[in-house]
This record gives sequence, C-alpha cells and structure tokens, in this order.
Amino acid sequence: MPSDATPPRITAIIASSRSAHLYAVMLVALGVLCLALGNRTIAIALSTLNRANRLPYSELCAVVAASTGTWLLRPRFWQWDRVGTRRAAVVAATCAVVGTLAPQLIVVAGSVNLPPGTPWAWVACNALLYSALVFCLAPVVGPGPAAGATLLLYFAVAVVNNVWPTASRIIPVSPYPGPGTHWTAALVLTAAAAVVHARTRGATAWTQRERDHD
Repeated sequence: MPSDATPPRITAIIASSRSAHLYAVMLVALGVLCLALGNRTIAIALSTLNRANRLPYSELCAVVAASTGTWLLRPRFWQWDRVGTRRAAVVAATCAVVGTLAPQLIVVAGSVNLPPGTPWAWVACNALLYSALVFCLAPVVGPGPAAGATLLLYFAVAVVNNVWPTASRIIPVSPYPGPGTHWTAALVLTAAAAVVHARTRGATAWTQRERDHD
C-alpha cells in the first residue's frame, strides 16, 4: 500500500520528469515572436454584414503555448505519480496551474506595442479560458487530442463571433475589440484544471495505455 507521503526523492523525480525547462524556452520564444509581430491580428470575416472579428497573435500564441504545454508538462513516470499520494498530486496540480497561467506572459508581451489606452484584458481573459480548457481535457483524452480540439474550438468560436456578434452573451469568449471579459468562467476552468490533474496525476489509465501503445 502506498504511504500517505511520497519520499522527497521520488517527488523530485516526478517533478523533474516534466519538461518545465523546455516549456520555459517555448514561452520565451513565443513572447519574442509576439513582440516582433506587434499589434497584428488575424481577421475572421466570413460575414460581410458584420465587422471582422480579429484574433490577436498574442492570444493565439498563448493558446498554442498552453496546448504545447500539456505535452511538455505531461507525466512521463505516471506509474510513479500514481504510487505517490499528496506530494505527487501537488506536483500535478502545480504543473496544471503553471501551464495555464504562464501563457499570460505572452499576452503581456503582446500588449507592449499597443497604443496607450487600448484595452487588452479581454485578450488575457480569452487566453486564460482556452489555456484552462486544454489542461482540463489533456488528462482525459490525451495532450494531442486536447490541443487539437482546443485549437479547433478557438477558431470555430472566432467564426461564430463574426457571424453572430451577440454570441458572447452565451459563449464566455470576448470578440474583438473587447473590452468585455468573462473572468469567472476562466477562473473556474483554471481551478477545474488543477483539480483534474491532482486527481489523475496528469493522465487517466486509459490515456496512459493509449500513449504506451503509440
């Protein structure tokens, strides 16, 4: 039977097995990219009757960072994670929180080139919501499918917000140019991501078996 406390050495191995250093390098690279892109956006204009919905590159890069983070921060020694109890759960939950919140640094980098007074909190809120969503899904369906589904949803919602401008009253994602935010939904998903990772140690038995078969 596993003990109630994971030995510190095993905790260190569990933590070091997740590629936090590579995740940090990726965040810096995407942050520099956002600085280079300035305030450029991707225009979504399927409906000619409505104003184009623009996706800031900082928002997209933040979502990409979180999606990639689910793979980089995944539990490589999942069987050891499952043996541990409290400390292993803390490591898993911490990785989820860091992976969800760290992409906000990219949003901040993207805000540097904005004209004074331009609202960008809505970009941070949208990025947090999608980051939390992909970390909620990753333990259940795997990092790859979670990233694919989240990115697909990201662009699908952008189209919906262009075709149906009032959709943000139902969908907790703010369209360009803001300034409305949905912090409650974003924070609830962030908390849910931490709980899911703590309970599963970052992966369910099913996703781990699927990964082992690849």
